[in-house]
Amino acid sequence: MREHLEEVLGALGSRITQEKALALPTDQTFSEYVSALEQLKDVEFAITYTENVSYVGGVPLSFFISRRDAQQRMLDLLKRVDIITYKDKIIDLLNAIKADDEVLHVSSWSLDLQMPKLEASET
Repeated sequence: MREHLEEVLGALGSRITQEKALALPTDQTFSEYVSALEQLKDVEFAITYTENVSYVGGVPLSFFISRRDAQQRMLDLLKRVDIITYKDKIIDLLNAIKADDEVLHVSSWSLDLQMPKLEASET
């Protein structure tokens, strides 16, 4: 749903630009843009909330996401510095990232089974 709303925002942004270039009124399109932006904000809040209140083994999902992101940044840094020297550390980081991704994937799948299906409105 987030991706859909981001696409809608992109399309509406382009439409606003075209309307301005043609000296057409942009009020309606701008109103649609603001509405889609509010929906995206609500979706992102819901995702963040779910990540913080959903636990795996007593640990919130947000912890696994933050740790995976930090490990990925460290991995990117080590790859830029010296792959040969830090080969073992890079392999360890890759395995840790993979493990966190598996936890997140299984947790997301489990959450999807529990959540009601929502349909995005065509904006």
